[in-house]
Amino acid sequence: MEQLELDFGDPVEKQSPSLSELTKTYIKIRQARQDLARDYEEKDSELKAQLETISNTVLGTLKTIGADSVKTEFGTISRSVKTRYWTNDWEAFNKYVIENDAVDLYEKRIAQSRIKALIEDDPKALPPGVSYDTTYSITVRRSK
Repeated sequence: MEQLELDFGDPVEKQSPSLSELTKTYIKIRQARQDLARDYEEKDSELKAQLETISNTVLGTLKTIGADSVKTEFGTISRSVKTRYWTNDWEAFNKYVIENDAVDLYEKRIAQSRIKALIEDDPKALPPGVSYDTTYSITVRRSK
């Protein structure tokens, strides 16, 4: 993998790099990461497509021979059933949950934007048991 050469000025001067140099370097590194991620995604999607083709062939073969599992010299192939559930009608789903006292049908996580809005309106309104952490980050935009 190619090493990025970063120039922070003459090390003998022992001065901090300028914001201009830091910005230039930040953008260079960010672009290198984006290029790397794009290359990875392209190659990974090719490999995923190959795996999907093999998987479909194996599933068809297992169905044809009436087996759920087959041991080969290279490993064991098993097929299993996976089921996912979702709603296209949250209003009807929420009504069902309330009417049937079925809050366990929800997953445990906090709606980030809703909590943020709640405490922005009233900082003392943080619900019991909820913690939060605020940190600073930077955004760097390339000059046009």
